[in-house]
Order: sequence, then C-alpha cells, then structure tokens
Amino acid sequence: MSRAQKVGLVFSLALMLFGMQVPAFSAEKDDLTSGLVIPDVVARVNDKPVYGKYIQFQLSRILKNAGGPVDLIQKGKIVRSLIEKEVVRELVYQEGKKQNIAADMKVLDEEITALRSAYESPKEFEEALKKRDISEADLRQSMETDLIARQLLEKEIKGKVEVNDADTHQYYDDHKHQFVRPETFRARHIFIAPWPLDLIKNTPPDELEAKKKEMIAQAEEKIKKILEEVRAGGDFAELAKKYSQDAGTAENGGDIDFIYKGVFDPAFDEAVSKLKPGEVSDVVKSTFGYHIIKLIETRPSEQASFEEMKEAIQKNIFMEAASKKVAEYTDKLRDKAKVEVLF
Repeated sequence: MSRAQKVGLVFSLALMLFGMQVPAFSAEKDDLTSGLVIPDVVARVNDKPVYGKYIQFQLSRILKNAGGPVDLIQKGKIVRSLIEKEVVRELVYQEGKKQNIAADMKVLDEEITALRSAYESPKEFEEALKKRDISEADLRQSMETDLIARQLLEKEIKGKVEVNDADTHQYYDDHKHQFVRPETFRARHIFIAPWPLDLIKNTPPDELEAKKKEMIAQAEEKIKKILEEVRAGGDFAELAKKYSQDAGTAENGGDIDFIYKGVFDPAFDEAVSKLKPGEVSDVVKSTFGYHIIKLIETRPSEQASFEEMKEAIQKNIFMEAASKKVAEYTDKLRDKAKVEVLF
C-alpha cells in the first residue's frame, strides 16, 4: 500500500472518528429533538467550550435518517456519543495547534467555495447559514478544526501501521465467505418519469397534486409508444438516447453496466429475472417511474480471487489497526486534559 493511500485512509479515519461538521450544515432546526434539552455548552475541553448547537445539528440529521420514531432514552445516548466525538475532536485540534500545525487556507477556501456553489446566490447561502443559526465564521472554524485534526493524526499514525502480505492472505482465507459475489446482470433501460425534475422544481406542490393523474397518464402513454417502436425493430440503444429520462445512462444507450441484484427497485429486478439475454421486457412500473428493459448479460454468483480483493483487504486491516492507534493516542490526550461534560 502506497504512502498516499495510507494518508487517505487516515483522513477517512478522522472523518469517522470526529464526524465532519460540513454534512451537518445541511440539517435544519426542527422539532425532531423535542423533549430533549441540550444546553448551550455541552462540554469544556481545557476550559474551551463545546457548543450545543453543533450537537443539535448532528442529532437532527441522525433522527431524520432514522426511518422511525426514536425515544428519549435513545436520543440521550446519541447526544452523549456525539458529545464524546466533539470532545475528542477538540482534544486533537488543541494538540495540533500546540504543535504549530496550521490548516492549509487554500484548501479551506476551496471547501467554502464548493459549499457556496451549491446555492444560486451569495444571499441564498447567507440565508441558509442564518436558518441554521450559524455564521460563516462558525463554519470556517469547524472546517479548520477538522483539517488540523486530520493533519495531526496523519503525523501520529504515519509509519506505525504496516500491512504485510502474510496478514492479507490470512485475512482472505479466514473470511472467504465474505468475498462471494452475488449474481449480477447487465442491462439497458429506457426510463420515463411521471414527475420530471424540472417540473417538480418549478411547479407549486398543490399544482403538482392537481396534475398528478394527468401526468401519470401521459407517462404511461409515452412509455407504451416507445415500447411499440422497440417491438417494431427499433434500435434499443438509439431509442434510449432519444427518449430516456435517466440522465446517467441515456447517453450510453441506457446501459446501466453490471449491477448486483437488490440494488435497484424490486420490480426492476423481478422483470430482469424473467428475461434471457437479448430479450426485452414489457413496461415495468417501479417506485421511480416506467421502464423498458433489455437484458444484455448475466453473471452467476462467484468467489472473488485474492488478487481482486487484496487492496480492499489491506485497507480494512490498515483501518482496524490505525483505529486502535488513534484511540490509544486520543486516550493519552484525554488523560492529560481537563474535560468537563455538561450533559
């Protein structure tokens, strides 16, 4: 494994340990955390406060993705876990500053610019920050903290974790059952959506609801006419380029490449399972819209070879070992620090 790969893995490890604050920027304040009182300051690390608003952002994001209700006890456990990550993050940041590690301002500016570019105007960006009760200074400070923490970890872990071929082979032999590829298929599809994205973006919700039946009927009519062209001998790839509303595959003639079963909508998988290579399906309705599918090839389940899995195994072994080293390092930092948790 190259040094560059190891550095990249340490950076990934830092993200997992601390939880980058940038993704939390997308989480708005809401009532998901109701019933739970998170103080303005949730902890102090060497007398420096860790603010509750960052924990609130992270908690809201987690609860939105929970897929169901979360009781108060579980919310409390999540909050304590988030606070612990913030404490560790602050410990590493403070140590980095102590060692005169500085964030690369060019990288920081690039990341801020990337965030700004997701909004149509500077004003919209500022309004998004205000809605989340944070300033651009808060955002920059949070991102700078992560950059310094990652640089310190890269410095501390570098050269302390090695992965040899014997360990990699042993891992492969012990976990062979994990390296069995499921059945895959390659197909082309022509996709028609009842709700085109540009229409959704530019039409008020009540107007969309009023047009729902009409738009579904139009989509069904359109996909049936396309199927008639396919059945009449039309070139599937050319028809996909002409009609398909799947922007990711239309240019390639609707080719979705090799896909594991279970990745797509169940209705899609079921339709593919009934086809032989070269055959074309009837109209298939999925949760996304309407498809016409042409199966190109199927591949049976098979054992992946050691050579194919070697790099992934090395990364996994490295991450496990590096995680232990980081935990040992941050434990030492904590033993020397004054940490108060106020939740």
